[in-house]
Amino acid sequence: MNSRGKSNRKITATRALAGLAAFSVLAGILVSAALLPVADVVGIAARDAAQTFNNLSVPDLAQIPSRSAIVDSSGNVIAYYYPNHIYRSPVTYNRISPASRTHGSTSTAPSTSVGRCALSART
Repeated sequence: MNSRGKSNRKITATRALAGLAAFSVLAGILVSAALLPVADVVGIAARDAAQTFNNLSVPDLAQIPSRSAIVDSSGNVIAYYYPNHIYRSPVTYNRISPASRTHGSTSTAPSTSVGRCALSART
């Protein structure tokens, strides 16, 4: 083979690599342009969901009912219902025992959420 044949192969290989690079850039631009609306919709949906979650109303702990009243059609109390037969009354934080205040306990005993909700159980 002469030097002219080797030179033609180098030019052909260089053109092929340049064409492949140009095709890759063009394909990348087209794919990103096609996926941009999808990413935009997902981003807007996530933003709106976060705003909806942040705007939800949350009752204060003082508004947790200690009992429910069963009334007749005139509004007279027939009976009081205490869920799970626990008579609850709201108390201040300093009235909760220190053992019930511990959140990071390593004990295997089941923890009660009564102390964390600032409620005291009376039987």
